[in-house]
Amino acid sequence: MSLRLRFLLFLLPLYAVLVAVAAQVRTSRPALFIACELIIAASAGLTWQLYRGFARPIRLIEAGTAALAAQDFNLKFKPVGQPELDQLVGVYNQMLDALRQERVSQHEQAVLLERLVGASPAGILILSFDNEITSANAAAARALGPPPAALRGLAVASLPAPWGPVLASLAVGQAQPVRLAGGQLYRAAAAHFLDRGFPRRFVVLEELTEELRQQEKQTYEQLIRLMSHEVNNSIGAVNSLLGSFGHYAPQLAPADRADYEQGLAVSIARNTQLADFIGRYARLVRLPPPAPHPTDVHALLRDLGRLLAPRAPPRAWPGTGRWPVKSR
Repeated sequence: MSLRLRFLLFLLPLYAVLVAVAAQVRTSRPALFIACELIIAASAGLTWQLYRGFARPIRLIEAGTAALAAQDFNLKFKPVGQPELDQLVGVYNQMLDALRQERVSQHEQAVLLERLVGASPAGILILSFDNEITSANAAAARALGPPPAALRGLAVASLPAPWGPVLASLAVGQAQPVRLAGGQLYRAAAAHFLDRGFPRRFVVLEELTEELRQQEKQTYEQLIRLMSHEVNNSIGAVNSLLGSFGHYAPQLAPADRADYEQGLAVSIARNTQLADFIGRYARLVRLPPPAPHPTDVHALLRDLGRLLAPRAPPRAWPGTGRWPVKSR
């Protein structure tokens, strides 16, 4: 039974008794009867005003409760002129503004997080409480193979090797390298976040192939520069000494002078060839910037066709059934 109905059930018997008491003096004392009727009428009017003021907050509370149950945070009330009720309306409106702002903020953060995950160059797998994939971005799909829609709902352990065994045994806070058959190298790291008070795992897949390639290239370039510097310094000094030895050739016997001069020439030539060989490697790691110039594209394509024709299997032209004539 509602509070309003109980209030009405309380007032109706009370006024019925008052009306019955006033009716007893209607004939014996008319003046008292009229005074009682006026008092009862005034009391009824005051009771009606009191009932309206009592029922209005209840209606507001019911409407606000229904709006909160429907998660409609746009319903706001206006002040009605009663201090107590206006205070309740102000608190309710402030609460709705805070809830609406929090909902908008959460929605914006969720959209931002979704876009960041989608645009991330690292693969991200979000797992359920049962270690099933609930979300995967495009980078994770490129690493694992299947498209993101096909990955949803799959258990991590059911992924093809080497992903399945590695990701299934990967603990939170642990990172492990994963090398694929094609030579790509990935770094898999697991972490967790709270969902409804319980921890859920997610896995980040970071490709290290290009980074390792750049590191190897830098190491190779540094090694070549070091070798070129050391070899050129040593060969320059040795050739200088060998050239100085050539001044002693007139002091030798004529029979030995030719062999002596030939030996010096061969040694200098070999040293020079070694310096040129190392210099080519040094120039390889210091490639000059490209210099664009006009090129005959038709001639370039014809040369490429002659170069690659022996490796390409013969195929018929599409829609003709005719086989191209092999160029000679």
